[in-house]
Amino acid sequence: MITRTARLAVVGELHERAARHRTAAGRALSDLSDAACFLAELGLLLQSPDPWLPSLFGAAQGEPAKPGAAGFGQWPAHAWSWAGELAERDDVLITKMLCGKRTLVHARLWPALDAAVRGRTLEEPDARAITGALEGHPRARSDELRRLAGLDAPGSRQRFQKTLARLEALGIVLARPTLVEKHTHVSLVELWTQRFPEPLGETPGVGAFVFAALEAAGSVPVQRVLRWFAWPREEIAHAIGELVASGRVVQVEE
Repeated sequence: MITRTARLAVVGELHERAARHRTAAGRALSDLSDAACFLAELGLLLQSPDPWLPSLFGAAQGEPAKPGAAGFGQWPAHAWSWAGELAERDDVLITKMLCGKRTLVHARLWPALDAAVRGRTLEEPDARAITGALEGHPRARSDELRRLAGLDAPGSRQRFQKTLARLEALGIVLARPTLVEKHTHVSLVELWTQRFPEPLGETPGVGAFVFAALEAAGSVPVQRVLRWFAWPREEIAHAIGELVASGRVVQVEE
């Protein structure tokens, strides 16, 4: 039985978080190649710092590009482009399936992610409009996708962005940020099943990816893990219960 006030940890992974996540003094990522190796080692990295999960910019440990500014200005000046450069690699996906934040996922975890997301739908009119538009226009630019989905009327931008974010968090679509003419920020959007037409091999379910996230994180409160994902909470709780029962994950009482 899962104790909701306990912490979870992968067996053998009760590590010192600062050292593991490269946030300790003297452990900063040195360059893009080092960042790529770090991603391959842990399997996943949030783009921006998080208290529990490893992150690219947390491990970079740099001064912000624009001190005092919000958003992009907080990204490390020397590592500002690393997330985009890593996302362009053939063995890296950028998703929002962890905490609803941009997350880099290495190819070794793609089967686990595929098992968690394949077959998911979001049965809402705006979501159906977006996925329907993508079926005929794979890898559409987000600004064009809004028009194709019929969500380009005045006042519809927020509806479109909110629905697209939910589709990303569920893993139904992938959206890779890119810069186009006149430094306009857009995303290239495609259905998960367009990127991966055939299953990648794992038994369907969220368990393998939940385990991968725990393995990367270290000791984490159960309640925090339940909030990491947009998938139904009962699925996450069931997966955690199975991981504990199997002995792969332990509960550490507070």
